[in-house]
Amino acid sequence: MRIANWTRRLNALVIIGVLLTGNVAWGQIEDGGLPASFATNLKAAAIISQKSLNPIDLQEQISLDEKDGVQNRYGVVEDVALDIRKAGSYSQTGNMNIWRLQLSADEALSLAVILSTFDIPEGASLYVYTPDQQTVRGAYTWQNKKESGLFRVGDLMGDQLIVEYDEPVSASFEGGVVIGAVVKAYRSLEANANERIQINCPEGEDWQEQKKAVCMITFSDGTYSYYCSGALLNNAREDGTPYFLTANHCISSTTEASTLVAYFNYENSTCESSDASLSQSVSGASLRASNQYSDFTLLELQEYPPKEYNPFFAGWDVSGSTSESGTCIHHPKGSTKCIALDYDEVTGNSYTVRWDDGTISQPNSHWEVDYDAGIDEGGSSGAPLFNQDKLLVGQLHGGDDNSSLFGKLSLSWDYRSESDRQLKHWLDPDDTGMEQIEGLEAYTRPVAAFSAEVSILCLSENLILSDESKYSPESWSWEISPSTYVFVNGTSASSQNPEVQFLSEGVYSVSLTVANENGSDELVEGDFVSVYAQLPVRLAGLPDEMTMCGWELDGYEFVAEGAPEYSLELTAESKFVVTQTDNVFSVSLSDEGREEGSFDTYAKITGTQGGCSASDSVLIHVIIPENDNVAQAVALRLGNNGYYSNACATVEDNEPSPETAGCSIANNWCPPNGTDVLDNSIWFYFEGPSSSSITIQTEGIDSQIAVYRATTADYLLSGSTASYNLVGASERDADGNDAAAIENLSVTPGAKYWLQVDGTDAAEGEIGLRLLTNSIEVYPNPSSGLYHLTVASVEGGEAELFVYNQLGQMVYSGTGTFDQDENTIDFDLSNNPAGIYYFRASINGEMMSKKLILVK
Repeated sequence: MRIANWTRRLNALVIIGVLLTGNVAWGQIEDGGLPASFATNLKAAAIISQKSLNPIDLQEQISLDEKDGVQNRYGVVEDVALDIRKAGSYSQTGNMNIWRLQLSADEALSLAVILSTFDIPEGASLYVYTPDQQTVRGAYTWQNKKESGLFRVGDLMGDQLIVEYDEPVSASFEGGVVIGAVVKAYRSLEANANERIQINCPEGEDWQEQKKAVCMITFSDGTYSYYCSGALLNNAREDGTPYFLTANHCISSTTEASTLVAYFNYENSTCESSDASLSQSVSGASLRASNQYSDFTLLELQEYPPKEYNPFFAGWDVSGSTSESGTCIHHPKGSTKCIALDYDEVTGNSYTVRWDDGTISQPNSHWEVDYDAGIDEGGSSGAPLFNQDKLLVGQLHGGDDNSSLFGKLSLSWDYRSESDRQLKHWLDPDDTGMEQIEGLEAYTRPVAAFSAEVSILCLSENLILSDESKYSPESWSWEISPSTYVFVNGTSASSQNPEVQFLSEGVYSVSLTVANENGSDELVEGDFVSVYAQLPVRLAGLPDEMTMCGWELDGYEFVAEGAPEYSLELTAESKFVVTQTDNVFSVSLSDEGREEGSFDTYAKITGTQGGCSASDSVLIHVIIPENDNVAQAVALRLGNNGYYSNACATVEDNEPSPETAGCSIANNWCPPNGTDVLDNSIWFYFEGPSSSSITIQTEGIDSQIAVYRATTADYLLSGSTASYNLVGASERDADGNDAAAIENLSVTPGAKYWLQVDGTDAAEGEIGLRLLTNSIEVYPNPSSGLYHLTVASVEGGEAELFVYNQLGQMVYSGTGTFDQDENTIDFDLSNNPAGIYYFRASINGEMMSKKLILVK
């Protein structure tokens, strides 16, 4: 798609706008007053030197613009090099020397002088006015001097003007005023845009603040003069620096920027009137940044717009977010200020744009606008596009009959890293990261704001108060209460950033009053700083001693109070992972801490401020069941295994659980009252006894149990039921009691089984476990002599023990009493030779036997 730049020229031009800055000269700003010649009737004063310029052919120039496809060119530059002292007529009145020179150019619609030298002493003045003395520009004084030496005076309507230089007889040096060139206009800059939507028509009622940021600008490239549009921009510091945004294809060089004249409030007062004036202007700008990619140029005005101009610095949005609507305020064809509106969503261009001057814009580099009311034209280039929040989001590049394209401010922001190719370096010099900022009235009273690095101070330390007031305050007045303080290190109550020494403990309030020529503002901060001889450091809300579950230490926040800076020490340091954000310490258990069971640790917080420090500590009992995870499952033996707690137990990722179809259904648990089937499970394992049957009983809290067969813990946690088998589950005992039991579970002798014990509906506490079977277990086998006999029977009783060698000879006999708590009896065959022996036991009238192997 090919689109025309509204201000296309064969060589790229940079446009400059007007912004506020605290250190620029009061430029094309005029000091007022009248030329000295106006106050004399001397005959000599009536004689004025004449200089006729080359005539201008209006139609020829307009035809040339059409041929070149340039819509924003309006004047021809003629080099003249006229020294006012040599070319002008001289006269004297009183103590004032006067030089005057009249310039004329047949057919010119307006004239503007460009001074190549402007260096005059204090007391001297320059004026430019029409021969009828009805329009006067000036006085321009030494304060209008530019670093470049160039100074352009705004256009005066008509084909003649007079340049007058007045210098006191007693001047400190002879001033230099050289007219380097004259701009001869062949297009009118006067109000002529009634067919467009004027800014003060009903459509512009909601944009009366933003319109004050928009200017028409004129500038020269050495051969021709041009007009474009642009706008003042606010910056993150909101310090009134006069940054001005326009298009890269308007202004792109320092030379062009130096010839800038920005016209403020060039608008008709009503929707139908034609009373706009070019009387409010500033001259000259410095090029700060420019980039062809998004077609932007950022200028800094060399003259600060006077208060009577009522300038406004537009707010901006560089987030790149799509706008709900778009509004452009502009000066079409160098005419009065107009407005154009798109009430629909503004989106990025979806296509590559090939401009008439050969440049290319990539997709999504511009905002595309299709106006519902109004249009833009040549001379509108550089005009701002505002979103629904009245924040600037782009500047006009160009367009065609279908749409207009605005370079995205979000790309101009930091698409390029070089400071002279991006906006961010200039508009956010402190790298605050802000993406939106509201607009700013240029001449506004300051708003007081201040801060300090700390709000808690040690009595032996000093406090620096940092002024953060907005809108260029010029004076500061600090007050502190109570009065037990002194300003130190050469500062005082009127310093911008004073240093304070407090003489006693207490809570102090601070107030700041700031002022400039536009007014004053006061801010009072009660209880601003607390001063202590001993810092009141503590861990907020914690007792001296506390108990915590290990699972709670997963981003658990320890909050420190009583100092501006803190450090945290934990004994058993390797068991923790700690991150700090200001006064908050986030503490989690490390992998090591989770694996080693319960432990105690001290948490010690130390607060510091300058050379002072103080501490607070808490003893923490961290509870982690040793068998919380499958990998740490505890081995069970036949008989009574004692009590285990599931307090602070957790559920692992992919931890298995039985179905919950019903309490009386085999291998199922009862439906849970809540949403979680598992709450706080602990794990055990055992080997299948030789009897191939086992009974598992619990006592204590209401529990639910399950038995799995799996080769390893990893198989259990694989998330696949193909990796393990559920062989039994229960949430009741045989009598329907809450203590779970599984009776006579069939198992494979010697196989490994996993027992899962969970508190029903999150029940927590001690759980007793018994593993019972009607077999005997003799171990170790083989043995070097000492054997252990374990009888895990549902009923206790007496056991008669006999051991025979291979010849049938009895080598050992004995008796023992057993129950579920004392179910192991030892016997010793170490006095017998190695070999195979046969063990027989009579238990409660039931005979059981085992083959024993004795080794030496």
